[in-house]
Amino acid sequence: MVKRKVLKIIWNTLYSIIGLSVFVIFVVLPFMHGKFNPLISQIAWYLSTTLIIVHSILLKEKTKQHSLITFISDRSWFLIVIFFTSAFVINYYDTGFDWYWAIFILIAIGIPFTAINILSYNRKNLILTDDQIKNSHINISKAIFFWWFIDLFFISSVKQWMTWVFIFGGLSMLIVFYNLAFSFLANKKRNKLFLLQDFILGIGITIYLIYIVPDQRLQTILLTVVSAVYGGMITLVGIAWTIKENHNTNRLNYLKGIKPLFYAVRYNNVNYTNESTIRMGFVPEDKSRKGSFVILGAIRNSEKSELIINKLTIDDISLVPEFENVIEKSKVIEVSVLFERDLSTCKDAFLYVFDVEGNQFSYRISFIHENNEHEILKIKEVLSDE
Repeated sequence: MVKRKVLKIIWNTLYSIIGLSVFVIFVVLPFMHGKFNPLISQIAWYLSTTLIIVHSILLKEKTKQHSLITFISDRSWFLIVIFFTSAFVINYYDTGFDWYWAIFILIAIGIPFTAINILSYNRKNLILTDDQIKNSHINISKAIFFWWFIDLFFISSVKQWMTWVFIFGGLSMLIVFYNLAFSFLANKKRNKLFLLQDFILGIGITIYLIYIVPDQRLQTILLTVVSAVYGGMITLVGIAWTIKENHNTNRLNYLKGIKPLFYAVRYNNVNYTNESTIRMGFVPEDKSRKGSFVILGAIRNSEKSELIINKLTIDDISLVPEFENVIEKSKVIEVSVLFERDLSTCKDAFLYVFDVEGNQFSYRISFIHENNEHEILKIKEVLSDE
């Protein structure tokens, strides 16, 4: 047993030393051109790179991921290998490959690589509907193509391919400002960090494209036109945003207007000879007829809007209206339930109702038991954040 422990310690020590040595060779040698024998340096670096790739693949299969950052970082060895391979090629070989091309390749590969990993993580760890999966595919595809345009704009700029600079720069700028306008006008909220990113990229690309125009007179014309276009676009977005906000306000006021308003009334004060009184019986949702009807209390609907009752739950037992479930304005409801258990032992009761558009609301009902009779005391809406 002791011998096995000693051998394990020796093995772990050797493994750590070899691993550290391989990592140092992989990271340091690409930047040590001319310091060591080129042939030995290349053999050592290629060998260390192979060992790191094999080790990373084996580690990936054994490691269980716990978070998105861990999930992505454990797969980033591929991009790290590309970076140090680029450094090695640039420093050890006489080619046209330089750091600009290295950055271009890292972005071109890294963006879809990261996006696909995010999608893979979400599909493995989150419960997504088919529509959510479809939308995530669309959004990730848009993001990949957008950053590819930015990447192509970057390499065209540093390589002075002027025609492609204006093509990719113009397309990127259109996408950026479309995203900005859509973010302000659409109902969906967008991350503020992405809004800031789009704004900075849009302004930066515009300034750069105007700056590199060789003709100063043309620069002045373009600056005037672009300023007018931006000013007009901002004005239109502002107008559209105002219209949208007004529409949302009107819509909110309308929904408040049709929201049911009702309250508990003393059962003894109800005039049952009045035509405004309705007797409503609630029966078990499973249509069982066990038990007998017991009067729970009385509810009055206001003059505000109609009340559509969905169901009543008492201690997680669902009861639905036996007949009509639409209550007109100003009607009083005598609520009775077909219940097998003793209501005096029940604790929680909830009433679920709809407005005329089908929006559901839930209310907690408080009732008491006195002298073998029941009385609804209070009705309070259950808000979504409670």
